[in-house]
Amino acid sequence: MIDKPAKLVLIEALYQGQAGLVLEPPLIVYEKPNVYTKEVSSWYER
Repeated sequence: MIDKPAKLVLIEALYQGQAGLVLEPPLIVYEKPNVYTKEVSSWYER
């Protein structure tokens, strides 16, 4: 559940790139303190 505003954002840009904006879904890192979400945990299982 997303019940707080973002504390950090990641912006990617290209010099003289085309106009436009793509918004990706939010990445939730922790389910609760010190417990990663399934998505983040899957990165470490590789």
